[in-house]
Amino acid sequence: MRNKKIAVFMPYANPHVMGWLIELRKFNQVIIGVKTSVKEFREGYFDKQDNLENVFYFFKRGQEALFYKELNRMDVLITLGIFDPLLFKLRLSAPRLSSIYILSEPYNPITGRQPLFIRRLFICLFKIFYSQVNILCIGGAEVKKYYWNLGFKNAKYFNFGYFPELCSPQDLLKTKKRNYHTTNFLYVGQLIERKGINCLMKAINDLSNYTETTDWRFDIIGNGILDQEVIKVASLYENVHYHGLISDFTLLNEFYQNADILVVPSLFDGWAAVVNEGIANACAIIARDTVYSTKSLVENKKNGFIFVEDDQLLSLLLMYLNDDIDISSHQTYSLKIFEEWNHINAARSVSRLIDNHPNDNDLLLKEL
Repeated sequence: MRNKKIAVFMPYANPHVMGWLIELRKFNQVIIGVKTSVKEFREGYFDKQDNLENVFYFFKRGQEALFYKELNRMDVLITLGIFDPLLFKLRLSAPRLSSIYILSEPYNPITGRQPLFIRRLFICLFKIFYSQVNILCIGGAEVKKYYWNLGFKNAKYFNFGYFPELCSPQDLLKTKKRNYHTTNFLYVGQLIERKGINCLMKAINDLSNYTETTDWRFDIIGNGILDQEVIKVASLYENVHYHGLISDFTLLNEFYQNADILVVPSLFDGWAAVVNEGIANACAIIARDTVYSTKSLVENKKNGFIFVEDDQLLSLLLMYLNDDIDISSHQTYSLKIFEEWNHINAARSVSRLIDNHPNDNDLLLKEL
């Protein structure tokens, strides 16, 4: 049986998806179409994603037509998200594309604005166009629950994730050299309320007042409307260092390499690819339970901790700081998880699923 030909439609060249999609070409014939420039979604980041080889960018002259010319020869469609009317045009242009694989995060209750009846109406129309629906749930069972309630009762659901293109497992450092004189904490992300910045600043304030030891350092990277709060805290404590937004990935990677623990206190994150970046660089992880990558990438007490309430964050920071936890063992376990959860294995797993050769032991694409 021949390998199926795969068409991919992306609203923009999401850097947490494009790596494994391009890797997928090693197993299947793949065409990739991108609707909008990455700059409209992630300004200041990832500009190279708009210039990848052998990708059809609809916002560049003539490339959308070339994509549609190839589309009619494809067997299945992969897309990120579902609420784009262009998916109907794709189906009408390619009658063979009855089977679709949808990558989707959990519904965001903070920023989601589309009325429920509009979403359900869209789903009803969608099911007329696509008879075989498979949903790759970025964040696990919550995604299944969301789409099930919207009307996808007969869809197949699989646990999945985001997989930014990081180093390959063969290139991983199996041991990470620690500075045993200093415990290095790291935060990377937007400085906005949804990211839990207020919780983080309170924990750092309390940590500074709670302990007399100075053998710790907290690096904060990012920008946003709460940057003045971070600047204020950094000015009070010599252990806290605010670096603003860092777009140079080589420099950013140095911070990950020097970090012992990555802290992700978001009130909601449909995935949070910083966790991928953290485990790839052998960081232990402290994250809130509303960070959905923790469902797959963090095993509580093995490579970090998952907390629920704001006041729990301080106690977890202190556990690492007071040597109540073997940081090195958590870091080693993070690398073990990354050896499975990476963009190379993601491509292989999706290829097997689409070609009807799933691996029952596959940890990346377990059916829900």
